[in-house]
Amino acid sequence: MYLWPYNGATPNDIETKNPGVLDVFQELFDDSTFPVGTLKGNAWDALHYHSSGEQSDWILGTLGIPSICPEIGSSDFFSYMWNIPFRKVVFNIMEENLNWLENTYVKIGNQIVVKPIAWQKL
Repeated sequence: MYLWPYNGATPNDIETKNPGVLDVFQELFDDSTFPVGTLKGNAWDALHYHSSGEQSDWILGTLGIPSICPEIGSSDFFSYMWNIPFRKVVFNIMEENLNWLENTYVKIGNQIVVKPIAWQKL
């Protein structure tokens, strides 16, 4: 899931509170590759429940810094567990999410790029 503020609002009032920030999130989503079926929006748009008090709500609302609340997983059965018991599944999850994470780092000015091949050596 790629959840952005404001998670307690229906409809989402992000454009009223922070004009232009939604465009940042949308651009990152559109320019990146996410795992198939990734949900996006605030908690109501993506999941049909309210989640007030999210860290991303506070960071954007108080500090004015765009922030998301990612829920990183994959289509693998074990992704639905709190504790993933197999190292290979963890690496698969990391690899499935690497593109959007790298793209975010590059867009905010950080040029550090991690290559999936390094994980396979661990």
